Order: sequence, then C-alpha cells, then structure tokens
Amino acid sequence: MKPLVIAEKVIAGRLRIEPGRAKVDPLSATARVLGTSRRRARVALEGPMSLARRCARVIAALKAAGDDEALVRFIQPIDLAIHAAQPATLADDALSGALRVSHEDGAS
Repeated sequence: MKPLVIAEKVIAGRLRIEPGRAKVDPLSATARVLGTSRRRARVALEGPMSLARRCARVIAALKAAGDDEALVRFIQPIDLAIHAAQPATLADDALSGALRVSHEDGAS
C-alpha cells in the first residue's frame, strides 16, 4: 500500500491499530507512511525543519496573506488527523471543558 493511501486511511479512520496488539515503533511507522528511512523520519519529526514547524509556517503565511480558502484546504486534513488520533473520551472531555469555559466566559 502506498504511503499516501495509508495516510488517507488513517485520516479517514479506516486504518486503526486494535487495542491489545503490539505497539509499533513510531519512527518505523512514520518512515513507512512517508516512504523513507527511519533516519529521515526522525528529521521529519524532530529536526529544526520538522513537518510540524513547516506546517506552522505555512499556516502563518496563508493567514498573513488573507487566503482563507487555501488556509482551510491546508488545515482540514491536519484537523481530521488530529481528531482521528484522539481517543473518544479525551476528545469528549476536551470539548466539554471548552464548552464549560466558553459558557463561564459568556456568563461573566
């Protein structure tokens, strides 16, 4: 299976690691998804130009340019992946907490 297809399935929530199965080395899993070596996967995750830092720079540039449509197109797969990566209880607790804080701020 090609790395992009795997990433799309992870984003769509169709490829999951079942509870109780042996954990996979994160660098090996990342390397497999990116179609690269473990060494390059480590740089992609932890280096000074890591994927997270690059994404943050792209988001800032799109926001500064005022291109909201491009910003939404760029952020959407990231947002979906973040949502899919969170356990349901954690996501529900975070939402409840955010709603509680929002309600308390509105009541003041």
